[in-house]
Amino acid sequence: MGGLFGWLALAVLAGGVLSVQAGINTLLSRELGGPLQGTLASFLTGSVVLLAAWGIKRSPWPGIDRMGQVPLVTWSGGLLGALYVGITILLSPRLGAATFFGVVVGGQMATALVLDHFGALGFAVHPITALRVVGIALVVSGVVLIRAS
Repeated sequence: MGGLFGWLALAVLAGGVLSVQAGINTLLSRELGGPLQGTLASFLTGSVVLLAAWGIKRSPWPGIDRMGQVPLVTWSGGLLGALYVGITILLSPRLGAATFFGVVVGGQMATALVLDHFGALGFAVHPITALRVVGIALVVSGVVLIRAS
């Protein structure tokens, strides 16, 4: 899969997977007794799959010395992932998938705009412009329209 169209198609697939994952994780949390149990089960399942893939690929694991050199902030990805999945389990059934993910995308876009503007976390610098702000406003408008219907 190459070229811009292929990458965009893959991004659309990732968005679809997130919507399905929210429903599945919500069902899992109901079956297991709550959001914490559902989130933990989701991450355990993912960890088992990743361990199996790692075992099949047989790529080397970095040594303890290398892991100790990694900046502390880079270890927060798992924490943020757990927070995201937990929030998804709590809010998506209450707001509905379309409203929830519309708001999530709005939050992603606003945060991404700031990250791009400052080139934070390794992103290339893309200054905030009026058109970019209008783009976020259109996303937010879409959420309002979805919620109003």
